[in-house]
Amino acid sequence: MDLFVCEICNKENIDKSCSISILDVHICNLCLESIVETQIGTLKYGYYKMLIKKMWGDYIIAKC
Repeated sequence: MDLFVCEICNKENIDKSCSISILDVHICNLCLESIVETQIGTLKYGYYKMLIKKMWGDYIIAKC
């Protein structure tokens, strides 16, 4: 059984059905729900936006 670690909260998630994999990064359902429910313009929104940009940059660098 594979072990997945959430990139945002660093919690280990054994059940793949309780997470999503985007750009070779795993995000648990709790963090995904938090991202989806975050209001635009809040501090939390800025944090998630920066984190997703970092994930995208890491993905591009790894694929080059």
